[in-house]
Amino acid sequence: MLLGTRVIRSACIAAMFTAAMVGLNLPSLAEPEATRSTGSLHIEVSGLRSSQGSVVFALYDSAERYKKHTRAFRSSSQVITNQSCVWQVDDLPHGDYAVMLYHDENNNRKLDSNFFHVPQEPYGFSNNKRGLFGPASFGDTKFSLKESLKVLVIEVN
Repeated sequence: MLLGTRVIRSACIAAMFTAAMVGLNLPSLAEPEATRSTGSLHIEVSGLRSSQGSVVFALYDSAERYKKHTRAFRSSSQVITNQSCVWQVDDLPHGDYAVMLYHDENNNRKLDSNFFHVPQEPYGFSNNKRGLFGPASFGDTKFSLKESLKVLVIEVN
């Protein structure tokens, strides 16, 4: 039974990252641009096992988008230098967000998995949370951007 739950968890994680990168990056229409308070989000990735490939990021602004793993609010693929990677998002409206990322070691724009759908490339979530039978929830990974600059350090596994 344990193998079955690990397969389901791993399949969910792999599907989540693939779907997130296909979605569109549309700005939120909650408030007019001129009245929104904005800040910058600086994300540092630690635990990378090599400098090959890139790190693929997906930033979500709602539990609904996060749960469906589509239409990330913002997404990016960043190069790795000396086993280190950063992504800075500027002019980000203040609010609640969650980050998913993975180390795309072979630059094929998908989270590679084995026959049992167990991810074969490192991945991580904001707040360094891990899901029990799939990806960590939005509630567990959510953080608030209320300041002019927020720094996150996400460790990949």
